[in-house]
Amino acid sequence: TDDDYGRDGANAVRAELGNLSPSVCLALFQKIDLHATDRATYESVLRSLLSNNPGTMYRKAKVVVLFLQPLNARLFLEHASQNPDVLQSNFTFLGVDSWGDIRSSVLPGREAA
Repeated sequence: TDDDYGRDGANAVRAELGNLSPSVCLALFQKIDLHATDRATYESVLRSLLSNNPGTMYRKAKVVVLFLQPLNARLFLEHASQNPDVLQSNFTFLGVDSWGDIRSSVLPGREAA
């Protein structure tokens, strides 16, 4: 999310990626407004991840790290789970440690997912 938590988390990931092998890259960094509840916002991020445009690396991405507040995470994952292209992708979605105590509100019925 576009708040201190999301920005700081993304910056920490960027810093760590800089210390890793050149085969690891950050293909996409996209912010989601903290108060976004509309479908278009989440679909836009999913379209970016699924882009086949020449020169993009998104389709080669394997892991998607979500530094999102719980409500935003739930909405993002709901939209992702309804998108057939996402379901056929090789993406692994990683949540963040702050979801540990509240994962039932982020992934109702999918706590083990």
